[in-house]
Parts: sequence; C-alpha cells; structure tokens
Amino acid sequence: MTSTLESFDAVSFAAVIHERLAAATARLAKTRGHAEEKGWLDIATAKLEQARAPHAELLQKALRLPELEVVRAGQLSELQNSAVDEVERLQAGITFHTGSRMPLLDSLFGKLKFASLRRADKSEFEKFTADFEKRLNTQYARRLLVTPAFEFATPVIEQLRGAFTTWSQGFAPEPMPAEEAAAVAQALAEAAAALEVPLKQVRLLAEAALAPVASAYEESGLSAKPKKRTVAKPKIEEVVEVEEVVEEEPAPKAKKAKKSKKAAA
Repeated sequence: MTSTLESFDAVSFAAVIHERLAAATARLAKTRGHAEEKGWLDIATAKLEQARAPHAELLQKALRLPELEVVRAGQLSELQNSAVDEVERLQAGITFHTGSRMPLLDSLFGKLKFASLRRADKSEFEKFTADFEKRLNTQYARRLLVTPAFEFATPVIEQLRGAFTTWSQGFAPEPMPAEEAAAVAQALAEAAAALEVPLKQVRLLAEAALAPVASAYEESGLSAKPKKRTVAKPKIEEVVEVEEVVEEEPAPKAKKAKKSKKAAA
C-alpha cells in the first residue's frame, strides 16, 4: 500500500518532470528540423499541465499533515528560494527595461543580498517580506509602477506577492483536524494514482521526440523516478519487567517457656 509520504513525493515529482520536459523542449528547439518531434513535446507538455492542474493547491495543504513533517522543513526552504527568485526577477526586469541607474532600484532593493536572504530564518524573512511590501506601496513606487514603462512589472509583482503568501502559508499554525487530514491524505493518494498514466505517456512521447538527438533522452532525466526517502524510525524503548522483591519481616521468634522454679524443685 502506498504511504502518504510516497504519494506526496509522486505528486511533487510531476513538477520536476515538467521542468525537465521544458529543458528538453528548449534543447530540441535549437536543432534544425524535427518539426514533428517538437510537436510531440508540445503535446507532452500540454498533457502534463492538464494532469497537474486539478492538484495545484493540494501539495500546500498536504504539508500540514503530521505524516509529512519530515518534508515540511525542506519544502519551506524551497518556497523561500522561489520567493527570492521572484524578487530577483523583478530587479532584473527593472534593470533590463529602465537601466541600472533607475532610482527605483535603490528604493526597492537597496543593498539587498539575495544569498543572505535565502539563508534567512523565518523571523528574518517575515521581516523582509513586510518591509518589501511597504517599499512597493510607497507613493513613489506606486506612481512609477503604473506608467507604461513599467507595464512588464505588474505580473511579476503579482507572482512575487503570491510567492510570499505561499511561503507564509507553509507554516501550519495548528494541527489539521482529523477529518480534514484524512480527506487530504485520500486526495493525495488519488492524485498520485491519476498522474501515473499521464506521466508514462509524457515519458514515451519525450523519448520518441528526443530519439533523433543522441543521448538527449538519457541526459534529460525524464526517465527518473522519485528517490526513496529514508525516514528514521522512532526508537522503541525496551520494556524490561522487573520482579519486585518484597522483603518479608522475619517471623517473631517463639519465646522459650521459662521453667518454673517449682517444677525444677
């Protein structure tokens, strides 16, 4: 029987396959010809995206399950990195579209160090997200960001705020109620089962599409499967029964009968 942890890994791995499929598509796009094969990769991508769409929010909910405590810390780290990626993306976009001397860059980012931000603990990152939101809401920033020159920034900022929210929601303030937990675990198992066939089809399409390019499929990593996690089993303390020894009080010694002097006489 598939465990909740295995189901979570199976659904999560579909996102990894999606990224590898995109990389394979980009690789094949650089080659001449292969129009039919490139179409197969497009079909594979559409099929995988369609299969993943119904489960978009499931993984985030599932992180609150007690069974997934082992992956929660790592997942939160990934969510934090994703949020920092969006911040970097905004900075790169402003630099590209308006130049590196745009005052808004200093207003929003100052001397921000992205490497340190990725390593920040929960309280530090919370402080950063709150501060960055204030910077975005200053009169100066709001006035500039609605001008045609910054039209590109609107969807980036929306994704950035969404990444901040997703990271924040990763910290479960309280345990999930038993009934809800059971429903989420069941949904996770069903999602993993529903993804099996589409993932198989995607791999077959990708293998066929990449066949003309030597070693392309093998190097793409599309044939890989989720790695088995090694979860430490809780130590079971050995219970040793100790027989209780109860010391009994020694029985009182029988008193010797005193010989009467008369009897001795």
